[in-house]
Amino acid sequence: MSITNELLAHMSYTAAVQKNNLREQLENGVEAFLKNGGQITKLKGTEIKPLPPRSIAESDNYASVMQVGALIDWCKKGSPRRSRRVAIMEHTGLSKRRVSACLTPHATSRLTKHEYARIKAVLKDIEEAEMEWEVGA
Repeated sequence: MSITNELLAHMSYTAAVQKNNLREQLENGVEAFLKNGGQITKLKGTEIKPLPPRSIAESDNYASVMQVGALIDWCKKGSPRRSRRVAIMEHTGLSKRRVSACLTPHATSRLTKHEYARIKAVLKDIEEAEMEWEVGA
C-alpha cells in the first residue's frame, strides 16, 4: 500500500513540475513577444458581463420560506393521534396532495400567499379542536 501512495505522490509532484515549466515557457514567450513590439489586443465580446438582476415579481405570489417553515414546524407539534395536515385539509378544502407537496420537510412545491392565508386563518380553530378532543378523550 505504501508503494502505491509513494507512486501517487511522485506522479502528482511530476505533474506539478510540468505545469510550472509550461507556465514559465508561456511567460517567457509573452515577454519576448512584447519586447519585439507585439501588442496584446482584447477581442470584442470577451469582456465579463454581469448577470441581469433577478425578477422578484414572480416570487411575490408565494409565501416566504420562513412562513412555510413555521407552518411545517407547527404541523410537527400536533398530536400523534391526529395529523395537523389532515385538519388543514378538512378546514381549508385544500387537497391532500397539495398540502403534502407544500407542508412536509423537503417539500417540492411552493405555497401561494392565498393558500398560506387560508391555512393561517384556521390554525386557531384546529388548535381549539385539538384541545377539546384531548379533554374529551
